[in-house]
Amino acid sequence: MITNYVFFGLVGKPISASVPGGSEIPNTHVGPEAGWEANGVEYAHHKWIGHFKKREFEEALEWNKKACEIRSNDPRSGHPDTIAEKRSRALILAYLGKYDDAISDISQTLDECEAKPFSNAQGSEILFETMDEASTVHKLAGRYVLADVLSEKACTGYEAHKEKFGVTHPAALSAMLRRAMLLKDRKKLQSAKEWFDKAYICQKESDPPDFDGIFTMYQRARLFEELKLDKSSIVDAFTEVKEACDQFLEKPLGDEDEQNVSAILDLIPPWALVR
Repeated sequence: MITNYVFFGLVGKPISASVPGGSEIPNTHVGPEAGWEANGVEYAHHKWIGHFKKREFEEALEWNKKACEIRSNDPRSGHPDTIAEKRSRALILAYLGKYDDAISDISQTLDECEAKPFSNAQGSEILFETMDEASTVHKLAGRYVLADVLSEKACTGYEAHKEKFGVTHPAALSAMLRRAMLLKDRKKLQSAKEWFDKAYICQKESDPPDFDGIFTMYQRARLFEELKLDKSSIVDAFTEVKEACDQFLEKPLGDEDEQNVSAILDLIPPWALVR
């Protein structure tokens, strides 16, 4: 499964950045020495991810186009990875500000998923991931109503199929988090709290918490503050964020992981840690 980058969190950190072959985010220095053919789809795929991670969107688009071209020549038409590359292209176009092209691309890909569903168990997952990414594209384009509709469809779809995906499915959790952030941005704070709470409960299953879990806890605590909940609830929420950050930083990390978790730690208001 490919869970694509969908939006950037603190310090340029992409949220939900798992890729085939493991959870590490590869950089742009890939090639035969890493086991990938220089002209192969894996090489092109990891190159665009590396550039996207650095916000080098023009370069990311070129490598993604190459990956899409290679995938399109694959005899396995409709392969899940082909859909993933196509919807990623729409996302890159949106980050480049090419909103009309991005919306056209993602709409076409979503139509393809709905009109010609996959026959295996991955079908629902592919559809929900594409809806979720379409929501992000529309949000970047300022089309918030459509973004909201697609986000809700994706999240309720995951919930309806939770026996298939499990309560801690990474794509489902990411969709919940993005929905909560979208509602928060639209000042629908009570609805945002419901989705932050759902994501929070699911993320609690991860021990120790990963970056997405910490990011969820931090945003949830900030929402408590914005909702002006009682001080003890806000303090408890921020204290939990600090404890999760401290626990996360105890293990060996890459520079980027350390930078992003440390950034969250630095953003916790000092008053929230004093009882």
